[in-house]
Formats: sequence, structure tokens, C-alpha cells
Amino acid sequence: MKPVRSAIANFFLIATTLLAASLVFTYLVGLAAIESNRKVSAARDVLQHLEQINSTLRDAETAQRSYLLTADDASLGPYREALARVLKEEAKLREFAALSQLPGAAVDEVLRLTQEKITELEQSIQIRRDSALEPALALVRAEGGKATMERIRKAVSQLADAQKSRLEEDLREANLADRWRTGIFVLTIAFNLGFIAWAYRRVTREVQLREAAAQDAGRQKELLATTLASIGDGVIASDPQGQITFLNPEAERLTGWANREAVGQPLGAVLRVVDERTRQPVPDPVQAVLRLGSKLDSDSGIVLLTKEGKTLPIGESAAPIRQAEGTLAGVVVVFRDISELVAARETLARGKEELERLVEARTGKLREMITELQHISYAITHDMRAPLRAMSAFAQMLLDESAPPGSSTQSRDYCRRILTAAGRLDTLIRDALSFSRAVLQELPLQPVNLAILLRGIIDTYPDLRPDLADIEIEGNLPVVMGNESLLTQCFGNLLGNAVKFVAPGVKPRVRIRAEANGCAVRVCVEDNGIGIPKHAHPRLFGMFQKLDNKYEGTGIGLAIVRKVVERMGGKVGVDSAPGEGSRFWVELKPPQA
Repeated sequence: MKPVRSAIANFFLIATTLLAASLVFTYLVGLAAIESNRKVSAARDVLQHLEQINSTLRDAETAQRSYLLTADDASLGPYREALARVLKEEAKLREFAALSQLPGAAVDEVLRLTQEKITELEQSIQIRRDSALEPALALVRAEGGKATMERIRKAVSQLADAQKSRLEEDLREANLADRWRTGIFVLTIAFNLGFIAWAYRRVTREVQLREAAAQDAGRQKELLATTLASIGDGVIASDPQGQITFLNPEAERLTGWANREAVGQPLGAVLRVVDERTRQPVPDPVQAVLRLGSKLDSDSGIVLLTKEGKTLPIGESAAPIRQAEGTLAGVVVVFRDISELVAARETLARGKEELERLVEARTGKLREMITELQHISYAITHDMRAPLRAMSAFAQMLLDESAPPGSSTQSRDYCRRILTAAGRLDTLIRDALSFSRAVLQELPLQPVNLAILLRGIIDTYPDLRPDLADIEIEGNLPVVMGNESLLTQCFGNLLGNAVKFVAPGVKPRVRIRAEANGCAVRVCVEDNGIGIPKHAHPRLFGMFQKLDNKYEGTGIGLAIVRKVVERMGGKVGVDSAPGEGSRFWVELKPPQA
């Protein structure tokens, strides 16, 4: 509703602004039209006086000639009147020049010529008075007065022409101003009519929307009342002062108060809640919500004292009721009987204790079994390796005895096969024992210097001698958190595989380097071996996984690597392709991690 009201208010503001602007513009255009019409009127007045001075001089000249012919003083009356009008017109021309309606130089010229004409007229009249007719007529016939009159006519005509041009310009401006004023007036009327029509439609729609909203609010209120009556939780609503305004049927059943009795009562008088252990009243939820301004939950440890004096364990939550504009309208409290939940929690607590005792007992038995399995595995390994060592010793003795010339070649071959099989089985047993230790043995983690560890492995392992393999450590290797024994197994297997799985006739070349990888340290072992197909990568670190039977091995080495790295909280992986060598990497935690 707020956006709609805001939009209407903004539109009315814009419309009012446009209307005021149109009125101001109409007023200004009207002033311009008045000024243009004033200029037109002034220009016409100037033209009229210019024509008037010409006609007045002609009247004076006519009266002068009448007097010259008749010598009748009565003829001088029109003459004197004409001269008086000429003086008035001269004064008017000076006024026009002062107002810049006529050019001053041109007006001065007309006035000079007018005075010259008047002087000529006065001279002829004076001559007629003093002498006979002929001298006066001779002065007239000299055509000096006619030339002066012609110059006056031309000067006045020039002024009139300029004034007519100005009048035409003023008329155009006046007509344009009138058209603008009429157009603005018509547009203003059209805008006002359109605005009135829009406002009528908008108000009508708003009334319809309000009626629909009122109907919808009525339906929502009815639905809310039905919902609150049907809900399985007790609901109590109060005003901001904590006075109850509503109880639903479930709240009536739980508290023992009827809605008509509870309305107007303080919430604490109807919803009496105490601590389950101390039986002390808990803080009023309404006051707590009003103080915090947010929802308040309490699901355990409180009981409700009903009107009949019974006690019920309840869980309650209280929340502020806010109107659309955010104003606090009250507080709603929702509560429920949690007797079954309390009983279930007690049963669950008893079951948890029993489960913990059972888990502890089974964990102890499992530890005993693991310890026994470790002992058994060590015993089996020892017992299996003893007959293998005997078999190897006897086979070697037989091989030595059959060494002289003439002995059977086949018997020597059988002895060598026995020695090879016994060695392979002994290696398998030792790898299985290493794997079981990696899985079962509890080893503490501590900082280990990888540079010292790897240099010791390279110097002590026979297969890693410089004449057999080119092994290079690039850069400085860091200190990591691990177990020295487990790390020795890990990198011993990785380096052993790196120098073993190479093409025939190729000298192994191995590069060891370290790099940071987030919060971990990644140690990479790169070789120039035969490489590993992509599809074999997922099963590479499993037990007994041999990808190429041409090379010796038990298939347990990489499984040991994976297990010991995981025991130290790290990860292991490989990047490889056939014919491109392999890059095995191990991620371990630095000491500060």
C-alpha cells in the first residue's frame, strides 16, 4: 500500500508542478503579448502624429495663402490654430525621440525644417500686411517654401517608413505571443482535463482496491481465527502493555482460563510459568520481548501452573507483533504441553547412558582383539619367515654343492627358482607386516626435517646409489609434521618404484621438490619411468595392485604409502601418462598447522 500511496503522491506533485509551471509560463507569455500590443499601439500612435504634422503644416499653408489672396484677418484664425497644432505635434515628436521611439537626429531635422517652414509662412504674411499683394506672391512664387515642404514630407515619410517596419515587426511578435498564449492555454486546459480524468480513475481504482482489501482482510481474519482455533499449540496475544487480548481454545484448555475471563488480564496472571527445579517464577515473556525487540524461545526447564493448580511441563516462544510500518502492536506467546517430550528425553538419556556403557565395553574388547591380532601377525610373520630362511639356506647349499663341473644343470636351475620364490615370499611377508604396522600402530607425530630424511634414504638404500640412478633434490625441503618411521616407509617406496619402473637400458632420473599448496606442503617425486595409464590411477594405491608383471614387486608398496600418509593426516596422488614418466605427490601438514 505504501508504494501505491507514494506513487500517487509523486504524480500529484508532478502534476501540480506542471500546472504551476504552465500558469507561470502563460502569465509570462501574456506579459509578452501585452508588451507587444503596447509596442504596436505606440508605433501606430507615432505614425498618426507623423501624418498629423504633415497635414497640419498643409492646413497652415492653405490658411496662409487664403490670407495672402484676401488680406482678411478672419483667414488668420485657421492659420493660428494650425500653428498651435504644429507646436503640439513638435512637442509630441520630441517626446517620441526622448522615449527612443523615433531617432533623435531625424526628429531634429524635421523640427528644423518645420521651423523653417513656419518662418517662411510668417514672412509672407508680414509682407502682405506691410505692402501690397505682389511682393507676398513673389515670395510664394519663389518656391522656397515648396522645397522646404517637400523636404519635410520626405523626412516625415522616412520616419514613417521606419516606423511601419517596426510596426510590422511588433505586429508579428504580438501575433506570435497571442498564438503561444492561446496554445499554452489550450494545453493547460487539456492537461487539467486529462489529470482530472486520470485522478478520477485512480481514485475509483483505489476505492475498489480498498474495498477488496477490506474484504480480503475480513476473510484473512476469519481464516486466522479458524486456524488459531484449530492449531495444536496454545496461543495467547497481548497488547504492548501486557494485557491479554486473545486466547485460542488450546490455550484455554492448557491454562484453565476461558477467553472471555482472560481478556484484559495481565499475561502473568493467566500464563503462570515457574522454573521446574526451583519453582520460582520465570521472567515475564512479554516484558522480555518488549525489552529485546526480538523472538524469545524456551523449550525446557519450565512448567505451567494451571488455574486448577496442576503443573504441566511446557515449551514456549514469544515474539513481537508488528504492523506493516514496523510499529509494535503487541506480543504473541505460543506454548505447548511437552509431557511426552520430557518423558522421551528421559528415556533417551537412559538409553544414551546404556549405549555408552555398551560402546565402552565393546571398544575395550575391540582393543584386546586388535592387540591379539598384532601379536598373532607378528608371530605368524616370524614363524613363516623361519621355514623360508631354512628353505633358502638348504637351496643355497644344494646350489653350492652342484657347482662343480659335471653336475646337473636342471638341479641348479631348480635351486635358483627356490631361492627366487623364497625371496619373493619373504618380501611379501615383510610388506604385509609393514602394512599392518601402518594400519594398527599408534605413532606420535612430530616435526621431521624432510631434507635430512630423504638424504639419509638416498645414501643408505642400495638401489639409489649414484652409479645406478640420478637423484636430485631441487631447492630446500621443508619441515613437516609426521612420524619419521612412517615417512621413511613412504618415501622409500616412492623412490624405490621411481628407479625400478624404467624402460630397459634407461638410467633412472628422479627429481624431488616441495611446493606450498594452501595450508599444506606438497612434496613431489618425478621420474622418467614407463608411466601409468590414466584408467589405472584410481586402483593404483590398492592392495596387491601390479600393473606390469615384467617388474618385480608385491603390489603392496603404494598401499603402504597411502595408508601411512593418511595416518599422518595427509593426502597422496599421482599425475602420469604412458611414456611420459610419473609424478607422485604427498601433501603433509607444516608444524604450525
